[in-house]
Amino acid sequence: GRGEFSLVGKAISLMGFDGARPYERTPASYDEDVSWIFEGVRDTCFGDTGIVLGGAAGYEVDATDPHLGTSPDTIVVARATGFPESFFHDPTRWYEGGEAEEMQRRCAEMTIRQLPNGAKIFTTGSVAWLGALPEAGEMNDVGRLTLNVINRFTISQKRENRRATDPQTAL
Repeated sequence: GRGEFSLVGKAISLMGFDGARPYERTPASYDEDVSWIFEGVRDTCFGDTGIVLGGAAGYEVDATDPHLGTSPDTIVVARATGFPESFFHDPTRWYEGGEAEEMQRRCAEMTIRQLPNGAKIFTTGSVAWLGALPEAGEMNDVGRLTLNVINRFTISQKRENRRATDPQTAL
């Protein structure tokens, strides 16, 4: 019975088919708790190419909304803006701040959230993200960022598994 805002921190903001946009890091992305996501990422703006509409943020994009349940501990680490007018909002969505707030939500937001139990939720905020991953044998900023998250989450899970099975490491 809980919606996506309360579960993962965001939900669909826009949908359109006239070109994707790149992401840009937010000031919050430089915080030491989350900056590891961007280790090895060359530019503050990334994802300007891809096979789905030409970039990392497009087709369907997601954004946060505290009025609809985004937790205050959800950190927006990157944002894509400047979507064409042809990208449209979910017509069933209500914006507490009216048209001004609706215009602020014309974005895709990449987020991370640490839950009280230690689990983390990372979201890219776009269906087009997969199309911006590099080809086999190559690497780009979208691939580097994705690899950083997978590696961090895998290492964290391995540590938790060791603690659960080895009484010595639980001390």
